[in-house]
Amino acid sequence: DGNKGRALITASFNLVNVEGESVTQKDFHGKPMLVYFGFTYCPDVCPTELMRMGQLLDALGRDADKIHPILISVDPDRDTPQAMQSYLKSFHPDIIGLTGTPENIKNAASSFRVFYSKAEDPGSNAGYLIDHSAFVYLMDKNGEYLAHFSPQTDFELMLQRIKKSFSS
Repeated sequence: DGNKGRALITASFNLVNVEGESVTQKDFHGKPMLVYFGFTYCPDVCPTELMRMGQLLDALGRDADKIHPILISVDPDRDTPQAMQSYLKSFHPDIIGLTGTPENIKNAASSFRVFYSKAEDPGSNAGYLIDHSAFVYLMDKNGEYLAHFSPQTDFELMLQRIKKSFSS
């Protein structure tokens, strides 16, 4: 049934933005949210998904201000508000970066049913990487789950679904 995933995925978080201000999901009510969980040291999937998020915003044109594009860090040890701010500059000026304490990140991730775990990576200069789900979540203007997209989801399909969310 189409509503099966609905109750499981909720937008519930208490994090800090790149200015260091506390925010919760309620601060974003009124507009749909496009939410991605990732981290600034991510070598591949995060930059790709954030580029795609930027391209979606560009494709929306004037309608881009009808949505909150959000990156929530799964690496609170390294992703300070400052690190998030400088990282996101290379993707799109409108993407909102959120981070927080390990506990707050864990709570946010579990509300979205996002998996992540630290993986030792002696070969990287970071010492570790984070394995994580790579879905982009579309939530409605009240923070309710609408859809999620995998890295393989067609760009046009995502764009149409986002446009549809403005009226839902």
